[in-house]
Parts: sequence; C-alpha cells; structure tokens
Amino acid sequence: MNITVAGVGYVGLAQAVLLAQHNAVTAVTTTPAKAENINRGISPIVDAEITDFLRTKPLTLTATVDAEQAYRTADVVIIATPTDYDPDRHLFNTSTVEAVLTLVGRVNPGALVVIKSTVPVGYTERVVGRFGCERLLFSPEFLREGKALYDNLHPSRIVVGAPQDDAEAVQAALQWANRRGDMYFTRVQVEDAAGEALARKLQFKPLPGKAGVWITERPRAKWLAGYLLVGLMIGLMIGQLMKAATQGTIIGAGVGLVLGVVLFLRDAKLRRGVRERLLAENRE
Repeated sequence: MNITVAGVGYVGLAQAVLLAQHNAVTAVTTTPAKAENINRGISPIVDAEITDFLRTKPLTLTATVDAEQAYRTADVVIIATPTDYDPDRHLFNTSTVEAVLTLVGRVNPGALVVIKSTVPVGYTERVVGRFGCERLLFSPEFLREGKALYDNLHPSRIVVGAPQDDAEAVQAALQWANRRGDMYFTRVQVEDAAGEALARKLQFKPLPGKAGVWITERPRAKWLAGYLLVGLMIGLMIGQLMKAATQGTIIGAGVGLVLGVVLFLRDAKLRRGVRERLLAENRE
C-alpha cells in the first residue's frame, strides 16, 4: 500500500516510521533540510525510538517536498500538519489541513484521507465532500512528544469507531476488540470516536444536545479527598524525616493538606479550561 503522510512533526513522523515497516510511505514536508535528513536516516526531531528506527530498521520511507506528486500516487493520505490553538478566539487554525485536503481533492480524490491533526469537534463531518475528498476519517492521537513512536508501539488504549448503521463494520470492530483482553469497545459513530476517547481519559460526560461532544465534569468532593490523602501521606513522610515525631508530624500533615488543596485547585483549573474551550467550539 502506498501511504503519504503530510507533516513530519512528532505525530506525522511517528506514523510514517511505524507504517514504513510494512508499507511504502512518503513523508511530505515543506522544509528541504528535513526531507534530506530523513532520507539519510537522521531524525529531525528528538525521539529515541524514531532515531533508532531510522538508523537500524529496514524501512520503506522516503521524504519529499513535492506534495502534489506524493498525494497523486497515494492510496492513503494521513494529515498530521500543525493546527495551533488560539486561546483568545477559542479556535484551531485548520488552514494547513484544508490546504492538504484541497490538493488531494484535486489530484487524487479517490484516496482515503485520515486526519491526525488536532481539529475542533465535528470538523470532519462539516468538511467531508467540501474539498473533493469523499473518503475522510478522523483518527485522534494521544501521543507524548519525544515518545510518540513508543506510544504507537505500546498503546495504553485503542478506540475503534464504526457507523452505528453499518452492522458489518460494527461487528468487525467488535470481533477485533474481543481478540484483545485489554480492549475497551463501545458502539459510537465514527465522528464520535475522538470524544469517546477523551471522555474515557479525562472523565468527560456528554454535552446535552450535541452528539459526539463531551465536556469535563466539575471537580467532586471525592477528588478533593483523594488529593488531600496524597498530600497528607507526603506530609507525614516529611514529618518522619524531621526526626521530631510529634512536632514533625503536625508540620508535615499541615504541609500535606496545603499540597492536597493546591493539587485539587490546579486540577480543577485544567478541567475548567478544557470544558470552557469545548463549549466555546460548539456554541454554533
């Protein structure tokens, strides 16, 4: 299979290297120096596994700046271009994704296009068909920068999406999931898979009236109790190290309680930020 990956950041290059073990892969970049380094087996990013694979594995991988030719011959195009988030406007800049969709739609409209870039909830549903790309999927990624290939090789979770009205696809996904004892499977629409994964990871819940959109739950008392317990344990250890049993334990416990409250407030702020962002993206 001929696969073209648009973008050679930590997401794109990890996908390209992973798939190049068993497929002919072309990585597209706008930087000639990066293409040259990849073709010489040198990683342009810091990632131990990618560096090792490029140096030692028999990969069928070529990097190029000729995007049009790379897309023209591809069976599958994976888009992993940057989509920076604007915190003031509460929007992702998806112009790089749309540039790839436009070019693929012009030179190879029959290709299967898979978006790995971070895009707003519902984006795929809104743009399918607009750029001449009828076969369009969104595949979310939860990769750590610097450990992207490792996370691909050793995933902590795999989310399988299939249209609910496609019984054959749902059954195939279920059978595949059942072959893995550690698999979580749920019947969700293809465009909902990202929300489902995020929901499971960050304890999200459905946003009423918005299929496939998830928001974080507000912090609960049990979370505060958990953080206080962790902080208290750390504080007691500090008290023991002070070698003044009573005084040290009291001081340590106080430090632990403060630490627990700080951790809880930090977690609440992060969750509130994600919740507000998702709500802002889905007000329309």
